Formats: sequence, C-alpha cells, structure tokens
Amino acid sequence: MPVNEAQARAAAGLTMVLGAVAFAVALLHQIYWPLQAVSVLFSVDFLARVTVELPHSPVGVVAAVLTRRSTPAWVSPRPKRFAWTLGLMMSAAMAVITNSGIRGWLPRTICLICLVLMWSEAVLGLCVGCELHGLLVRRGWMHADPDADCAANGCRIRPDDHRQADPQAPAHAAHRAAALQSDAMHGPGRFDAISTALVATPWSVRSAAARPGRPSAGSAWRGRDGI
Repeated sequence: MPVNEAQARAAAGLTMVLGAVAFAVALLHQIYWPLQAVSVLFSVDFLARVTVELPHSPVGVVAAVLTRRSTPAWVSPRPKRFAWTLGLMMSAAMAVITNSGIRGWLPRTICLICLVLMWSEAVLGLCVGCELHGLLVRRGWMHADPDADCAANGCRIRPDDHRQADPQAPAHAAHRAAALQSDAMHGPGRFDAISTALVATPWSVRSAAARPGRPSAGSAWRGRDGI
C-alpha cells in the first residue's frame, strides 16, 4: 500500500516533539519515566508501521487527522518500511536501555540520533533511512519498487498508479464534476450563457419561440411584401 508523504512527515514531527520533551526532562531534571514510556510507545508505533502500515499505528492515526485536508503525495512503501525498521531497532534498544536503569552517554547518543533523523524528515522532508534504502538498491543489495520512480522524485508513485494509490479518486473526480455542472447551471455563469445565446439567436427565431403558434413579426412583414 502506498504511503502518504504528508502523513509520514506529520508522524515524524509528532514523534520528534514527544522524544524531545522526554529527553529534555531526563537531561535537565533527571526524571526518566517519560523517556522510558516514550521509548516503549515508539517501539509499539514503529512495529505497527512495519506490520500493519502507518494509518493503523498510534501516532499515524493522529497524523492522519492532522493531514486530512492536505493533498496526499503517494510514495513507495519500501523505503519507508526500511526506515521504520531502523526506527524500530533504535526505539527498542532505547526501551531496553532506559527501563534497565542504564544512564550516561549511550542512551543520550541513541536518543539524539533519533531526534535528528525525525527532525530531518519532518522539517526538511529528508528521510535518511529512505536514502540509505536507495543506496542499497543501487548496489543491488535490495529490490526496487517497480511501481515507483525513485530516480527522479523521491520514489513517488507514477501517474499511472494514482488511481490504485487512492481508491476514492474516481468518487472525488465525480464529485468535482457534479459541482462544476451545478455551478454552471445555477451560478452567475448561467446568466452569461443565456445572454450570449440570446444575442446569437436571430430575432425571428426568438419571436417564434416566445409565441408558439403565431407568426413572428419578421415573417408577417415578409408575407405582406410577397417575399
């Protein structure tokens, strides 16, 4: 299933904010339970992303609500899934380290790396794990997505696959067509169309249409002249 890039970036921003707050509380006040809880939450969330896709993960649900009005940009799921697997490994390591009572440079380093990676995707739109996946594909160590154009525009789904990426696209197109037709029939443009039609129609035809069964003024005048 293709991944919505806007939703993925929103999810990265949410995890970045939660991780930064928990890290700051642990670093400045030596209160570690928020970091322990957040690391477990991230482990569950990344596991859900890898197994049942982003829209069904806890953070992904919130990200979907935040991006419901934005235009989706569908990208290949393979690079994202690879990046989320790396996130699962680091968050699981943080969950074990922090809940085991280990303090010092090791959890700080892992946490800072995670924050930098999440910030780069949320703010810059740069998925480092996706770039690493592309490097492995170019080396021939992983398979590329045949339905995505990873060389030109960041593994975006090709235009031919947009209908498959968004199953509701035909319904949205039909709704927009109906709205345009309604505007043409009931909006201000309707009067412009009527005025144009009246100007372009000969007077004799308009008179005959206005008074059915009676000859128009033009036809009566021509009858008197014998023409």
